[in-house]
Amino acid sequence: MLAKNETILNDENIQTHVASAESFFQKTLEYKTDSFREDVSVFGVQPNSSYVKSKQIKQLKRHQILISQSIHDKYDVQVGDTITLHGKYDSSTYKLKVAGIYNYSGSLAIFMSNTQFRSMFDEYAKGWFSNKKINEIDRDSIATTITKKDVIKVAKQLDHSMGSFMKYFQYLCTGCAVILLYLLTKLIIERNEKAISMTKILGYTTKEIVKIYIVPTTIVVFLSVLVSTFMSEWLMIWIWKAMMQRMDGWFAFVLSTYGKIYMILLVFVGYLFVMMLDIQRIRKIPMDSVLKNNS
Repeated sequence: MLAKNETILNDENIQTHVASAESFFQKTLEYKTDSFREDVSVFGVQPNSSYVKSKQIKQLKRHQILISQSIHDKYDVQVGDTITLHGKYDSSTYKLKVAGIYNYSGSLAIFMSNTQFRSMFDEYAKGWFSNKKINEIDRDSIATTITKKDVIKVAKQLDHSMGSFMKYFQYLCTGCAVILLYLLTKLIIERNEKAISMTKILGYTTKEIVKIYIVPTTIVVFLSVLVSTFMSEWLMIWIWKAMMQRMDGWFAFVLSTYGKIYMILLVFVGYLFVMMLDIQRIRKIPMDSVLKNNS
């Protein structure tokens, strides 16, 4: 959030005496692509804002803006590009040059100074950023209020609706990985059954045979899981971006180091179970298996 409390008013003449309060102007425009359109919040803030902390704000010239990190990530808009926004309820068009990227991922937003904002737009809403709740303004004069509780409520709803589903998805993927590894290692042992039988005749112990067949397989599995984890992260970033471009807003895809380690451990724990089954299968291969096959 830009501030702990964001209060948008119905009347721009309403004042407050809260010490941490800072006025801003806000308007919603549309960003259009060939297949999709969505809302972008335009903020007019004070040049030395305590909430939008950027020295570039007061250096912006007419029709220059800062874009949020979300717009940069979602649409690959770079510094120096010109972004075209459209009026939500009229045919107005605004061509704005990107002068910088502001590190804010809370919404698709652009920022400019309040003076520049008022010179560009005739209709807009006024609001207050504050770190303390503003209680002195009548409720009928408030269009909307966004607080930390509101944001957390949305996050909890997403976690409740999708979190449990993702847990089941983890178990399903782990199960598929175990089945795949089981079939592959089973095929390796079956194709080498005659060789394993021969090694037993030559006096090799089960432990020594495991070193010959299971250890190399384990190394390959570990390296494959390691490589596929980083490949899946890259692939997921690409898929996620393509998916989010068809939806309103933006959620960044983040795979933490813990998440990567967790993925690797899940598959490797499943492989350890498969490896125990393989060791039992090797033990059950009789020494006369090679003689039967030759006869």
